[in-house]
Amino acid sequence: LDSYPELMEKGNLKYEIFKEEESVLSISKKVSEYGKEANISEEFSLEEFSPAIYWLKVTLMDGEQTLHSEREHFEITPVSGFPRPWVFSKTLKPSSHPSHSFVLGRQYFNQGKTKKALFHLERAFHSQPNSQEYAVVLARLYLRIEEYEKAKTILLPFQGSSKARYEVYLFLGQAHQALGEFDDAISVFNSAITQYGININILNSIGDCYHRLDNINEALAAWERSLELNPNQPEIENKINSIKK
Repeated sequence: LDSYPELMEKGNLKYEIFKEEESVLSISKKVSEYGKEANISEEFSLEEFSPAIYWLKVTLMDGEQTLHSEREHFEITPVSGFPRPWVFSKTLKPSSHPSHSFVLGRQYFNQGKTKKALFHLERAFHSQPNSQEYAVVLARLYLRIEEYEKAKTILLPFQGSSKARYEVYLFLGQAHQALGEFDDAISVFNSAITQYGININILNSIGDCYHRLDNINEALAAWERSLELNPNQPEIENKINSIKK
């Protein structure tokens, strides 16, 4: 975290727990609250949660911008306890497995070493092109280096899948938007809202797309809805005011 002083100052971590599609817990903390620890740990009491399948979503944000988001399912069982196995082992995959290239690529990506990250992430993805995880991380890098067509190409096969992650819709929509394919971008962003709920960044992007299509009414509707969720967005206020003048 020492390498990212602005993130230490302005960054937030948002923790959300969902039961099916219903949010049952939402907590936001400043990154600075964790000090300069490389590994961040957060504990939640689940004592009052009923037995069910849940999922935890953790989002790293820089102000209102989502930098990264991950989610993981977990289950609360009515069973009081499980017997522990006498032996537990996990086989390490061979060095030739694409997961090794993927891990290296992500590390280089986080360090800002774009060329090395690109080499390893492309190597991992081309070895396992059905991996949604590999595709999402590589697409994020493609967007950063403005290879929008490549980002779109590798994400399109995952669109519409019942298991498609939020990042698939987000990055695919951003790729369409950057390529000037605004109708396609709006469609993908709306799919993200349908699957994962309203997000101000998505609403702002939809507003930008409608504005580029000269559909002023829809652009205003998206931006005004975004301001309802978060009034502290001077840039969006300026866009609305400039249109209404």
